[in-house]
Amino acid sequence: MSHPNDLFCQNWSTSDFRPRERFDAWQAALNDSHLSWTLQKNQKTGFSANLQVSKLSDLQVVRCMCQPCSGYRKSREIAAGRLAYYGLLLIYKGKEEVATGSRTALLGPGNILLWDSTEPIHFKLHSPVHKITVLVPQNRMHDALPQAHRLIGKAMDWRHGLGAVAASHITALCSQASHINHLQAHPAAETTLELIATSLGSQQAQAGETARAEFIDRIKNHIESNLDDLELGPQTLAERFNISIRYLHLLFSNEDRTISRWILERRLERCRRDLVVTGPHKNITETALAWGFNDGAHFSRVFKKRYKVSPREYRLSKTR
Repeated sequence: MSHPNDLFCQNWSTSDFRPRERFDAWQAALNDSHLSWTLQKNQKTGFSANLQVSKLSDLQVVRCMCQPCSGYRKSREIAAGRLAYYGLLLIYKGKEEVATGSRTALLGPGNILLWDSTEPIHFKLHSPVHKITVLVPQNRMHDALPQAHRLIGKAMDWRHGLGAVAASHITALCSQASHINHLQAHPAAETTLELIATSLGSQQAQAGETARAEFIDRIKNHIESNLDDLELGPQTLAERFNISIRYLHLLFSNEDRTISRWILERRLERCRRDLVVTGPHKNITETALAWGFNDGAHFSRVFKKRYKVSPREYRLSKTR
């Protein structure tokens, strides 16, 4: 890797090597900048790549432009590393497939992915790519974003909002790296890490909202399937989903009704439907008991409060 005058920015290119030496030289350069990798060339002849490594305090920003290839980090490559890093991969051009843990992501321009240097990973470039990887020591990332590990292997979109701001910052950082001196390296690293953590945090919050909504749907589906259970209520739901009653109520705090109210209204709706479908021959109290009410008088009161008429009056009005 060639070293220009600025210690904080180094550049490398396959054009400095004979054609048959280029891929092996590329693997050596990649290992020097991206930790240890084992690579495979996708094409039999010809290969070209360019690399820029900018060192800002304990962060490394690596800009890479190369032709299609693939590679992996397994136990041997992982063991060769001395420090644990998170790699923030940002794609500017081309397509890259990344598999880590149980997740496989296909990334295109504007997509990012966070990977863990201590976990196996496999990548494949489907076309020539232009990408930037920011290597952040894991202890630094944990200080800035304690739940960062939850985003590992997840493709995220940084084409809009704060993600686009972070992507633009990283692009500018690469283009201006050779003009950053040793007095500016540490504040530049701090600013970069804070912006990355804030952008990832917003992605995590969105993911958390999606997970929360999915969890609430699971609870609602369970309620719908068990309305005839006299014991159905906050206590049994909390036990069924292995959460506290307080957390159960917190989940429904942004809904338009409480968990108890949700159960009551779903039971009332089932009863209302049955009063019409079964006609005048089925006993109203039997209908109420069939859907989890344990008292006919109580059912009549809450039904009238909800539908403005008694169960009997409602059934007569519909059957006529």
